[in-house]
Amino acid sequence: MVVKTVITGIGATLIMDLWSWCQKDLLKILPLNYALVGRWILWLSRGKLCHRTIVSTPEIAGERLTGWVFHYLTGIVFAFVPLVLY
Repeated sequence: MVVKTVITGIGATLIMDLWSWCQKDLLKILPLNYALVGRWILWLSRGKLCHRTIVSTPEIAGERLTGWVFHYLTGIVFAFVPLVLY
């Protein structure tokens, strides 16, 4: 059950990303920049919670990877929500 749920979370997140890339190509809608999420997480680990704008906050090495990993972990966690609630 756990393995299937993890695969479901990864698959759902992947489909969301594929849809985002289609929107970028077909509708010219820019996708989300998960490097900014990674930047926020990495600064949070250094004790900084709030920023004027995360875009103007100095970059940290590994922020893109951190953002994408967090994005997929969020999808996995969301896949577990129905199992926990029911």
